[in-house]
Amino acid sequence: MKRIILLIALWMPLMGFSQDDKMNIHLVFSPNVNWLSTDNTKVTADGNQTGYLINLLTEFDLGERFGLTAGVGFALLQGGRLKYEQGGNLWNESKLNFPKADSLPNGVVLNYRANFFEIPIGLKIKSKEIGKYKFFIQAPELILGMRTGAKGIIETGNSSSDKEKINSQVAFFNLAWAIGIGGQYELSDDLYLTGGLRYRRNISDFTDDSGTYFDGSKEKSKALLNALDIRIGILF
Repeated sequence: MKRIILLIALWMPLMGFSQDDKMNIHLVFSPNVNWLSTDNTKVTADGNQTGYLINLLTEFDLGERFGLTAGVGFALLQGGRLKYEQGGNLWNESKLNFPKADSLPNGVVLNYRANFFEIPIGLKIKSKEIGKYKFFIQAPELILGMRTGAKGIIETGNSSSDKEKINSQVAFFNLAWAIGIGGQYELSDDLYLTGGLRYRRNISDFTDDSGTYFDGSKEKSKALLNALDIRIGILF
């Protein structure tokens, strides 16, 4: 609720400017499916999870067919499950409740769930109006995220521990690219219902790579956050 109130507070000063024919305000809610992938065959994806995003965007017309979008938002419950072939002290920068957390067993599954404050900016390519409809492609889009919190779940063959505080295990900055498609339907003058799909993928490493394995080697895999968003919004 606090996040929604903050976005509304940011939105109110822009209301007056939204009367400009070359600028619109876009409030978007996006449930999503997200997961992690890595560049290490010994650290593998072990399932996805659901999260959601709330974005407040300003859209600037760059002509009849093009627009620039920029704004702020929150991405919540983002991450995924990773299975580690070799165990060790993998979350060594966090104070954990799990017993013997400094020697997690081989095959342990670590579930990351992080929240971010985000600043997206992108290009929007629009079709001509078809009745009350208009379609668009949003690409490219760059998203800078800043971690606001992270919790984790540890799962072994015999036990599990949830809601571990793992802020230090998730990188503070999160840079991603995205591409999306969608459309809008005119509800009334200067008021539109929007919908679409967007795929996003990290450029930067999602994890901080501070852990060590049983053999003393560093955990250096690069984990990338992936997500498929269902975007529903109001444009005015």
